[in-house]
Amino acid sequence: MRRIPWVAGVLLAASPAGGADAPVEKINVPPRVVTRIEWIMPRGNPAEQVKQIIDRQKQLQDAFWKKYKAAKSEAEKERLGDTEFPEPDEPAKLLLEIAAKHPKDPVAFDALLWAVQKAPAPPNKADAPFFKARDTLMRDFARHPRIGELCRALSYEEHDLPAIAFVRDVYEKHPDAAARAQAGLALANLVRRNAAAAAAVQKTDNDSAWAKPYGQKYVDYLRSADPVAMNKEVEAVLEHLAADKELAKITYERGDKTRTIGDAADAELFELRNLQPGKPAPEITGEDIDGKAFKLSDYRGKVVLLDFWGDW
Repeated sequence: MRRIPWVAGVLLAASPAGGADAPVEKINVPPRVVTRIEWIMPRGNPAEQVKQIIDRQKQLQDAFWKKYKAAKSEAEKERLGDTEFPEPDEPAKLLLEIAAKHPKDPVAFDALLWAVQKAPAPPNKADAPFFKARDTLMRDFARHPRIGELCRALSYEEHDLPAIAFVRDVYEKHPDAAARAQAGLALANLVRRNAAAAAAVQKTDNDSAWAKPYGQKYVDYLRSADPVAMNKEVEAVLEHLAADKELAKITYERGDKTRTIGDAADAELFELRNLQPGKPAPEITGEDIDGKAFKLSDYRGKVVLLDFWGDW
């Protein structure tokens, strides 16, 4: 969960124009009080320390979500999210410390990977735990057999150009099939997202919306990119993952489910080839509000509003 900065004690001031302006009222905004969670390095060997840190953060998050779901109003949920969510940066810092002290211990990889998977990635803040852990993994663990898990964790960091280059290198050169397969899936997603971003940027002359959070270098990259060629690369990578028997059978965890790389690549290919603007919509069958059977194709050529909803 990302927090939205709050403004405390705002004072509106106006420049007097001939001394005729009315007094400006002071707006009192209650200060945002964030529950502080104390973190200290636990005792034990590196593996025990890492386990205690990760377990405690999970317990804190589980307790938070239980309280959040029990909240009676949206306002209460918002307050809880802004003040009581157990941010992962502090435990991530402890994990980075353990990895730095014990770089050869197998648990160092787990500690760094957790920091990348859980800590936020604030743009242009190289000292954030996320980036420190990412840099260490890319530098010191590039040929680790589980480095594909890092690649998957970077799947949505399309503005992170060094990360994209790293993922591409793992996909093309890593000796382990599982690492190559996971990196390939991540690379396809990264390139596809940047193809869409490049197409959007190239339709406007205003760089500021993109440059402010991600830097001008990223905007320059998008302006020089070829979205059509990028989408062709995405398709080629996915076709390779689906067709290569060694890579296609590799499994990975997605939430509480296990999926093969081949199945994931096939699903991405279907979306890329069929679920795009200008393509015929896939068939949908069901019942209308009166219980009458219908097909989406019955309404082809007509203006249709599809309302997907659920009640949990």
